[in-house]
Amino acid sequence: MCDGPTQCVPVQRTSGTACAQRAWVDHCVCLCFQKLAASLLALGQEHLFEGWPALGLEDDGKMALMAALGTANESYPGGLASYVAKAKELLAGAASGANPFEGFTPSVPLGEDLLYGDDEYREMEAKGLAEAAKVGFVLVAGGLGERLGYSGIKVELPVELASGASFLAKYADWILSLQRRARQATGDASLVVPLAIMTSGDTDAPTRALLETHGNFGLTGPGQVTVLTQDKVPSLSDNAARLVTSKGSRWELETKPHGHGDVHHLLHKSGLAARWEGAGKDWVFFFQDTNPLVVHALVPMLGVSRDRAFDLNSLCVPRRAGEAAGAITRLTHSDGRELTINVEYNQLDPLLKATPGALSFLFFQRSAGGLLQGRRFPCSRFSSWRLCFHVPSTCLNYPPPHTHPCPPRRPYPHASVRGLLTRLRGR
Repeated sequence: MCDGPTQCVPVQRTSGTACAQRAWVDHCVCLCFQKLAASLLALGQEHLFEGWPALGLEDDGKMALMAALGTANESYPGGLASYVAKAKELLAGAASGANPFEGFTPSVPLGEDLLYGDDEYREMEAKGLAEAAKVGFVLVAGGLGERLGYSGIKVELPVELASGASFLAKYADWILSLQRRARQATGDASLVVPLAIMTSGDTDAPTRALLETHGNFGLTGPGQVTVLTQDKVPSLSDNAARLVTSKGSRWELETKPHGHGDVHHLLHKSGLAARWEGAGKDWVFFFQDTNPLVVHALVPMLGVSRDRAFDLNSLCVPRRAGEAAGAITRLTHSDGRELTINVEYNQLDPLLKATPGALSFLFFQRSAGGLLQGRRFPCSRFSSWRLCFHVPSTCLNYPPPHTHPCPPRRPYPHASVRGLLTRLRGR
């Protein structure tokens, strides 16, 4: 542990740019942070130390900045070296319009359709209910409602005006309903369907307060609700991936949420994934904070996934050409490799331009907010099937303002929702 400024010593002159040498000659940093400081210089972060005050001046601020950098270094897999290197690579590729999938040919993933309410749909729904006891839910809830003109957390917003119930209340009610059905099916009155909520620094405290105020909305089983706080990562100022300090104080590191993908790392790091596996949970359903309709897709998705031995099931909606949204895409390499992944929209454009005749309208974005993952997920190659739901007069799985028209061959174009079922190979 660091004992503060009393351990500060002059940092020795090191090799590097003249700017770095000038910044560090005859200046100091806490001894326990010298290795981190040296690594930051090697990463091109000299600007953090320009005009660094001498020993005894603003030492508390120096310690605060280095502590924040140390926390960021420890929390990110591979440390800041990995973070900065990856950021530089991605930023350079985006700036040059480079094709990150050189040698791959994109195509529409293979699909399988289910029509809402028909015999096959009901069969899959029944099979899904049989798996309900083996499901855990993960809600990614790191966002505020600022874009909606609301300063609080989005899960506290009302789903509709009739009842005024919040999104979190509706999700809890749905989980409890599924839990009742699972208890009836298994005869186990103690069975618990768990919920994990990933929060950010902005939403953690108000989310916990909301749960406490409402008694976890009835989710009171042993360990039924777990709140995991997502670590933030340093903000970047430019394509050189330079870390940013606050405009108000040079000793305050600017950070930002890193994205929904952190949820997988958090589940592993916290040990929750292992505990759920030990409790007999075979499936994890990931969903977003403000899409109350997507839960209706879970049961048939689960049934199809079990029936077809799928490991990953991603619910999607159609993507229009040029839309700023990622797309689930099947990629085939010239050497025979094949994979199906979500291609971000800034990478999709160069990929399509490099592929003569590619039809971007036929790709499907993965933003419907539902992802079902099986416990056998850690595989490297997979192909895909499509799951379609069509409902007369209303959308089953996605809020109507976000739903795109279905192709003309569909009987209910105003109510089209598509899902993607992804099966992994190469076990």
